[in-house]
Amino acid sequence: MAALFAFGAWTAVGFATLHRVDQHQGFAFTGARLVVSASDGAIHVTAGQAGRVELDTHLHYSQLSPAKPSVRMDGDRLILKDGCRHVMNVFCVTSYDLRVPTVPAAASSSAPATVPSSRATSTAPPSPPPPATAGCCCRS
Repeated sequence: MAALFAFGAWTAVGFATLHRVDQHQGFAFTGARLVVSASDGAIHVTAGQAGRVELDTHLHYSQLSPAKPSVRMDGDRLILKDGCRHVMNVFCVTSYDLRVPTVPAAASSSAPATVPSSRATSTAPPSPPPPATAGCCCRS
């Protein structure tokens, strides 16, 4: 009974101390293919500026178990870690808005970019076909 009460109190305090952090980062990018490695969280991909990768990180967590997210660009690889503690964690959710560079039509292939990940979504403008984007691949 005492354990149940302690768990209920821990959960109540955790939800009372919810915190939200939004962070923006940009990186110069001249490659033809971007590989995204993410530990967790939904990734929403859209076309962005030529030569730049832009990332908005949205993090919601309880201050009882503060998250320490990290974002790092290593060559053609963007590495995303949510920083959520997965032991004794009351609440921690991360999502990303990723803008990848557009590529001039002469430098792109005829196939549109794909993001093979169950956590990734893409927003494309309506017809005519969207501008080509640098190849993007998401891996877990």
